[in-house]
Amino acid sequence: MPREMLKLRKGDSAIMIKADGSMEVAGVNDKPLIDDNGRLSPIILFAAAWAKKDQATMNVLLENFKAAVREGYFGQDAKTDFEAMEKGAASAATTMQSASGATTMETPKSEGHYNEDKTKWIQDGVEYDLTETEEEGAKRIKEQENLLAMKVNAEKQTADPVFQRQREKLKQGATMIDKGPNTRHIEPDLPVEQTMEYRKATPEEQEKMRNAASGAVTLEPIVGNVTIEEEIGNENK
Repeated sequence: MPREMLKLRKGDSAIMIKADGSMEVAGVNDKPLIDDNGRLSPIILFAAAWAKKDQATMNVLLENFKAAVREGYFGQDAKTDFEAMEKGAASAATTMQSASGATTMETPKSEGHYNEDKTKWIQDGVEYDLTETEEEGAKRIKEQENLLAMKVNAEKQTADPVFQRQREKLKQGATMIDKGPNTRHIEPDLPVEQTMEYRKATPEEQEKMRNAASGAVTLEPIVGNVTIEEEIGNENK
C-alpha cells in the first residue's frame, strides 16, 4: 500500500514513528491525559511505552496484540494468517533430526526468566532492567480495564436519550463542583514489599519504607553531648 500523508481534523490525535525509531505526537497538547469520562489518551499511553521500551511492558503489549488478532479484532483474514504463522513457527521449532537411528528435537528459543530478586528480566543471556513488579503490572492493567469499563458505560449512557434528559434536568439550577481528576479507576495501593522501588532499595531504606507504610515512627539516634540538669531543693523548707 503506498504511503499516505495523514490529514488531522479538529479534535484528532496521532503518533508517528520515524524510520530512526524516534516519534512525534500531534493533537494532544490541548487535551487532558484523562477526560471527564475516565478515558485515557491512547496516544500518550503508547507514546510512553514506546519511549521507555521497558521489556516487561513491551511483552504485555505483544501478548495483548496476539490475543487481539486471535479474537478477530483485526478481521478474519488477519486471524487466519496469524494462526498459520503460529503453526509454521511451532513446526520449525520442533524439526526432527535423525542421526544413527536416534531422534532429537531442536530446542526452541528461551522464554526468559527473572533474576533472583526479580528486579531484572533475562532473555537469551541479556539482562533487561524492570521498572515494575508483576503485582504492579497487574494493578496497572486492572486500572486500564477499569478505565475501559468506565468509557463503555459512559458511551452507553450518552446514547440513552432517557438518561440524557434526566441528567439535563438535574443540571438545571445545580452548582458544578470541580472534584479534581477522576480517580475511580484507581486500585488500592499494593503492600510496599510488592513494589519495585522496595525491591531495589537497600535494607535500611526497606526498613524505613515498611515503617512508613505501617505508620510506625522511626527514631533517629541523637548525636552529640547531652547535659542533664538536676534541681536540688532546700531541705530546711
